[in-house]
Amino acid sequence: PATTLSTFTIGFTEKSFDESAQSQRVADHFGTRHFVKIADQASCDQVLQALRVTDEPFADSSILPMCLLTSFAREHVTVCLSGDGADELFGGYETYAADTLCRAVSFLPQGGFSVLGLLLRRFWPISYAKVSFDYKLKQFIDGCSLGDPLKAHLFWRGIFTPAQIHDLLVDPDAPTDKELDAFCYAQPFAKKVEKASYLDQVMYFDQKIYMPDDILTKVDRAAMAHSLEVRAPFLDHRIVEFAAGLPVSWKVQGMQKKRFLRATQQGTVPDKSLNQKKQGFGAPVSLWLRSILRDCARDVTSSRELLPWFRQETILRFWKEHEEGCEDHGLRLFGLLCLGLWMDRMRSL
Repeated sequence: PATTLSTFTIGFTEKSFDESAQSQRVADHFGTRHFVKIADQASCDQVLQALRVTDEPFADSSILPMCLLTSFAREHVTVCLSGDGADELFGGYETYAADTLCRAVSFLPQGGFSVLGLLLRRFWPISYAKVSFDYKLKQFIDGCSLGDPLKAHLFWRGIFTPAQIHDLLVDPDAPTDKELDAFCYAQPFAKKVEKASYLDQVMYFDQKIYMPDDILTKVDRAAMAHSLEVRAPFLDHRIVEFAAGLPVSWKVQGMQKKRFLRATQQGTVPDKSLNQKKQGFGAPVSLWLRSILRDCARDVTSSRELLPWFRQETILRFWKEHEEGCEDHGLRLFGLLCLGLWMDRMRSL
């Protein structure tokens, strides 16, 4: 019938990133008209096109599949609904479980976490799979080594550490270490809700910073570039206020996330889908930077003209460690690529 709901999915040839089979299962359950498009490996032209959409050096790798998704959806509809906001309101991110665990082990010495992190990097090979166990474990250990749960949460949200930024800059004395520390930026937001539970504090921070400056910006600009309107029902102010009033244990308890929202959908959404682990919508840029994006990205990131503020020896070290499988610098190199391409575009205007 003409009123049948349409649903859209972007899949990947890289299996750990592909959720097209899961989306098809849900679409079959609800009887939607389901459309799937497979994202081939990206090119620098696609990255540049995504930067034209954002109009700023935006380095969230999911901007690539999001541009593809909004263009694809616009071929069939003019308005879409998204689930944006549900994770921040109801505790859906993996980082919230990590936050809980980090506080539980905060009594352990920081030095032990630092040593363990070094050992993991030396002896545990990199898989480059999507949110792989080795990636999560190394990120968790590094976050715990900072000695403050809020700093750990910000570390998990970021790409570069202050130490890496310091090593990158040609003039490391230009910004102070304090200015390089996202903790100083986050403290005012945490202070506004300092009487709330720790998890409520980090979810509030994500609602005020991560969601509007990254998630919603990405979706809005990608959609508007293709004349598609995307609405986010979870961000209706009544739902936001309702979620804020729920006990935090109804959202996250131990390693269980989004507990309340999952409970409300029992019997509606298939159990297999309802209990599936969250994966996110990232693109496999770490793999692409070892294949089709490699030459272009190396040219851009090695150009002092495009990236005059950064030390080439640090960038080359990132490349060497990434290609040899010592460290996954995919998101860092992708960020530098996006900045270099944006600077080249601004220079040519």
